Amino acid sequence: MPSMDRDPIDFQCKNPDCGRAVKATYRDAYTLKRVVCNRCRTEHRFNSGLASAVTSAVRDVERAQKKLEKSVQRLLNERIDVKLR
Repeated sequence: MPSMDRDPIDFQCKNPDCGRAVKATYRDAYTLKRVVCNRCRTEHRFNSGLASAVTSAVRDVERAQKKLEKSVQRLLNERIDVKLR
C-alpha cells in the first residue's frame, strides 16, 4: 500500500479574488505547516496541533500496515507448512 502522507489534498484558496484549488499533500500539512497558492501567493497555514495529530495518525497507520503485512506473511507461511505435511 502506498504511504498515506503522499496522498494529495485539494482545497480552495482563501483569497476571495483567487478561489483557485490549492494542491498539497498530507506531508506538506504536517512538515511545512503552510502551503502557498501558486496563483496569488497567499499563504495557507495549518494548525500546528492538528498537524501534530496528523503526524501521529500517519505513524500509527504505517505501523498497522507493517503489522498487517507481517501477520499475512506468517499466515501464508503456516498455510504452506500445513500443505506440505
